[in-house]
Amino acid sequence: MRIYTILFFLVFILYFGFQKKCNIYFLISLGLILLLFSLRNFSVGIDVENYMIIYKEQTIPNIKYLKSVFPNIGILFSDYLYFIYSWILLCLGVSKRGFLIITAICMLIPEYIFIKKYSKHPLVAVMTFVTVGQMIMMMSAFRQGIAVALSIFALNYLIKKQPFKYFVIVFMAAGFHMSAYILIPAYFIVAFFRNKKPEITVIFFTLAGLLGEGVLIVILSSLNLGVRFNAYLAGGIVGTNPLVIVMYLLIAIIYVISRKNNIKYIKKERIDEKIIFIWFCIGLGIIVLSLQNTIISRFSYYFLIGIPIILDRIIDMQNDLKTRGITIISCLLIELLYFYYTVPTSDFGVANYSFYWM
Repeated sequence: MRIYTILFFLVFILYFGFQKKCNIYFLISLGLILLLFSLRNFSVGIDVENYMIIYKEQTIPNIKYLKSVFPNIGILFSDYLYFIYSWILLCLGVSKRGFLIITAICMLIPEYIFIKKYSKHPLVAVMTFVTVGQMIMMMSAFRQGIAVALSIFALNYLIKKQPFKYFVIVFMAAGFHMSAYILIPAYFIVAFFRNKKPEITVIFFTLAGLLGEGVLIVILSSLNLGVRFNAYLAGGIVGTNPLVIVMYLLIAIIYVISRKNNIKYIKKERIDEKIIFIWFCIGLGIIVLSLQNTIISRFSYYFLIGIPIILDRIIDMQNDLKTRGITIISCLLIELLYFYYTVPTSDFGVANYSFYWM
């Protein structure tokens, strides 16, 4: 865990050096995270070595298979864009290390655009992405990592009420990982809750997760995702650590309370802030549902991209500088404790970091 501690230290120091130059701070911080992704041994990340084997040995066979079955609609459920992406890089002579670096860039650029656009508190946004956000998942799950990164653009089109572009991005994301099809019903869910009070949204999705056993199964069945997702729905699998649910539920509750206590914020609240919170609440509901089966939690990754912005807004809602300072320090301390407690036991296998030359 030493390398992560060094990363946190650098992120803190850089913040005080570039406090008035947020764009540069975001760029350098994400650059450091890119180095973390790029310079690691392939053993860092439970699926990385497998992805390297797939890249070198299975890309061409999969491309041949796609050509043989085209234009069968079944292609839409085969992660076809991921293999096309891999094939292009393979044809360009990109090595396994190069593949790792380019894939990391594809995942981190949308995140950079997102937090740069919405964040008012850069240090919290970057630290949240690293500790309780999507970084650890992206270090291991390449296909879904790219799909989640693309979902950032889908969310942008959802906010702008551009459904055609939204669904184009969703189908692109699903071309990298089929779980992105969960974003199809999400469009209509957001539309329904757009004008609902945040507290109602939180209560609904929390209860839906607690009481809605089988809801996700119905959605997946209606989307006809096929036998590949049987493992996601099978019994006898360990449920998600309740600490994870507590973390995300507390974020939602604190957001609702802070918002209720700040009339000025409510008056100037933008629609994009409302939608980002609804998006987060959908993820919260799925996380709660995953208490029954931890593998269901991977469907929540698309909706948890907004966590850095949710915490950013919680800080912004505090009425005086002293309270804001206490809130920032509390967020950072809790995130660090959470990171050091959960990552060593995480299924993503990134705790024992080592560089490729070691």
